[in-house]
Amino acid sequence: RSIRIHQDLLARSDLTKAQHAAVKLELARDYLNAGVLDRSERLLKEIAEEDNLNQVRALEYLLTIYEQEREWAPCIEVAEKLINKGKPLQVKMAHYHCELAEQNLKMGDYVQSRRELKKALQVDKYCVRASMVLAELETEANNPKEAVKALRRVLEQDPAFVPDTLPLLLVNYEKLGNMNDLSKYLFECLEKSPAISIVIELSNLVARLEGDQAGTYVLSEYLKKRPSVKGLDRLISLQMERAGGEEKENLAILQAFTQKLIKDKPIYRCTDCGFDGKTLHWKCPTCKTWGSVRPIQGVEGE
Repeated sequence: RSIRIHQDLLARSDLTKAQHAAVKLELARDYLNAGVLDRSERLLKEIAEEDNLNQVRALEYLLTIYEQEREWAPCIEVAEKLINKGKPLQVKMAHYHCELAEQNLKMGDYVQSRRELKKALQVDKYCVRASMVLAELETEANNPKEAVKALRRVLEQDPAFVPDTLPLLLVNYEKLGNMNDLSKYLFECLEKSPAISIVIELSNLVARLEGDQAGTYVLSEYLKKRPSVKGLDRLISLQMERAGGEEKENLAILQAFTQKLIKDKPIYRCTDCGFDGKTLHWKCPTCKTWGSVRPIQGVEGE
């Protein structure tokens, strides 16, 4: 009904230029809400080119369409225009470049993927995703030194995401054969941003380098200062390896409890709408905000 009303209004000849433009924008929005994206896009492009008064709103609606359609190159083009008009869309734009980089990575085009990631970091130097995708690329390309460099950048960009870098970090340090350097880096991470995943990885590493007792000591000392369900679960596992009989049975009962807690709890939460889950989404599935989903901190998180 709204579409029909605005179509009839648009056909009238007695509208001022400003009224005509306003009705045209409303009709474009009607089409957008109805899912008729091609018609909406056509009108919005006309408005963006002809009408300075409504240009920003038209571009914002166009961005919504291109995001829905996952057309990342047009997203970048429109975001650039909006940034030039003072809209703070650098974080979004960096994610668009990362989306293109991931597409190219899947096709095995490392050169174009690197280009997009470089652009992402130029737009937003704190883009953790760009560093993590670059590390994935360099790991695939068997460039462990470059992969480690990309992963270590995350500590400066946003330390809360360091735990997400650990699996690839371990793989690439293994390739380099320099586990002592990894140990030093993990201690540095703990000083800047304590997280139980880092401690567990460090504990495992110390156990490899200096023996089981030293590894257990690292974990237990940390837990005295910062209690953590995940850390306690790992400590129970270490104790069970040395326990026997009734003591082992009691530890198994305790571990069943910690593992249920870990299984039932989310790992990530959106800082905008509160959506939570066990998967890291770069765009919140609920509120559609880019870069708002973060690791949960505290006793039941990191």
